[in-house]
Amino acid sequence: MLRACGRAGKALGIGTFKVHHISLYCKKHRDLGPWHSQELAELVPAHNNVAYNVMVEIGKLRFRENRQVREIKQSLLDHHTIDLCTKEIELLIDKFVFY
Repeated sequence: MLRACGRAGKALGIGTFKVHHISLYCKKHRDLGPWHSQELAELVPAHNNVAYNVMVEIGKLRFRENRQVREIKQSLLDHHTIDLCTKEIELLIDKFVFY
């Protein structure tokens, strides 16, 4: 048996893409729980739509190059075709520091 969900994702080298996460489970062995793809978890944090590599790029631009949020927004759009709002960039800066 399987269960699928879809969402939009954003990653460097890929741009914006559609994520189709499929969870597999066995009706006879429900105690084993669902099986999830490890590859998606390594690319994009759970319950997020922006990949770790975008978060790292934002952190480098902010802390190594002292860029402002609107400069980071423009850089992501120009160099990686990734469009994020300024609020999302601010949240990703905080997540970068947290991780």
